[in-house]
Amino acid sequence: MPDNPEIAQEAALWFLAHETGGKPLINFYRKVALAETAVDTRSFYWLGFNPSGGDDDALHDIEVRLPRHGDLRVRSRQHYRDLSRSTEFTLLVEGSLMFGGLPGKDVLEVHFGTPRKAGFRKFLVPTWVTIPVDDLTLLPVDGQWTNDVEFRISVVDRYGGHSKSLGSRIPIRYSEAPPPGETFVYETELPIRKGMHRFLAALYDPLTGEILARGGTVGPR
Repeated sequence: MPDNPEIAQEAALWFLAHETGGKPLINFYRKVALAETAVDTRSFYWLGFNPSGGDDDALHDIEVRLPRHGDLRVRSRQHYRDLSRSTEFTLLVEGSLMFGGLPGKDVLEVHFGTPRKAGFRKFLVPTWVTIPVDDLTLLPVDGQWTNDVEFRISVVDRYGGHSKSLGSRIPIRYSEAPPPGETFVYETELPIRKGMHRFLAALYDPLTGEILARGGTVGPR
């Protein structure tokens, strides 16, 4: 990703416009934005569909044909990706980190230890995530109270550059129903570059769709 966030955002707009047959209304195009929008929306049909795939994260081509309507102009996406719920969760976390806000309830607690060097300008930061079990749903399975939750933590520096995001599935197991106020601590190491970063940690409960989150700052100066 470019160091300048504005360049990164404009590049994303150019890509989206190209993929969907449109124009990015930025820079010199902004002078014709109203006229282009008026022409584009004066008369049109909007076609859509619900993919019948299996949430496999695969890329599928799109082809639109109007054999009996040669006077109409077709503009469409070239393809679509059938995202799994896990991938959608990852994108939600990264998008929230980039553009602000939390994707869920602000109830996680995240603590960091002393960073240790892991290469040139690279560090590993011991990380402890405290999860309030009251905010999760546990099901009795084979004599245990269980849930396999999805965890993501992503960081971005002051230039908008991402360090490697961390994702994992956390198996939560109790031999009996946990008492009120119980917490579960997940321990990991966060890869990060030199300098302070903003972070966003989030947990997805697949049984309810609930998301727990926490944001803040981290990093060696």
